[in-house]
Amino acid sequence: MKKFSDLPLVAQLGIFLLLPAIIIGVSEFAYFPFAVQPSGTLQEWGDANTAQRKKVADIDAQNKKDQAIEKDLAKMQVESKQLEAKLVELRGIVPFDKDVDGFIKGVRDSANNSGVVVRRFTPVNEVSKEYYVELPLEIEFDGTFHSMLQFFNRVGSMSRIANVSNVAAGPLGGSVKGVHKKYEYAPGESLQASCTVTTFFQKEAGKTPAKK
Repeated sequence: MKKFSDLPLVAQLGIFLLLPAIIIGVSEFAYFPFAVQPSGTLQEWGDANTAQRKKVADIDAQNKKDQAIEKDLAKMQVESKQLEAKLVELRGIVPFDKDVDGFIKGVRDSANNSGVVVRRFTPVNEVSKEYYVELPLEIEFDGTFHSMLQFFNRVGSMSRIANVSNVAAGPLGGSVKGVHKKYEYAPGESLQASCTVTTFFQKEAGKTPAKK
């Protein structure tokens, strides 16, 4: 076998030129063995990335829906509390208990605060409606024109709903519908009158109050 030095000059030059290319090729293969045909792996990575983005988008959309539901739930809770408060208020205005004594006291207080003297309270037959019952009272009273206006205004401003109807009024000592007799009137009074004051109470479920 010939030594390298015995080879012709052209052969020696060819070996020197070829040797670096072989070393570089071996090095690239040793350090990057998977660099060949990378397109399949990149495609898989791209598909996985797209799927991951879709999953993130779906989660984000679901989070927005959940936030909207939480907002609606909070709004419903606020509205529910408001309705409960309104129900309590309505029960005070139109109670389940007819409480005749309490109603008479309210009317009498309105009269006293207005300078009107109530002479008579007479219950009238209750009137049953679909959801409530009317509770009317006939009253007989006297005072001045101004004090009677104040009295009607105070009755209409009571915490419990009350309507005034069938008003009849006239000079003291005269004939007035609903005024049954004469009384000892206070100085300064000029009118005598009668009217019907009606309040309401709620009907219990499944029960119809009997008319008196």
